[in-house]
Amino acid sequence: MTETRARKCGTKVRHQSRGEASAHLRSLVEQGAASAWLNVYRCEHCDGGWHVGHRPGRRKR
Repeated sequence: MTETRARKCGTKVRHQSRGEASAHLRSLVEQGAASAWLNVYRCEHCDGGWHVGHRPGRRKR
């Protein structure tokens, strides 16, 4: 695993489809485990997988 892939994908759940990732995000928001500031996106580092993560430029530091 490359350093970039490890940093971007290492702790995230890989979903097979956008729909699966969207359902996971809805579930996290309903449980209060995630905020609406998260986003579903196709990962360029894990062979077409989908992740739930922060929207570009919105991450609090």
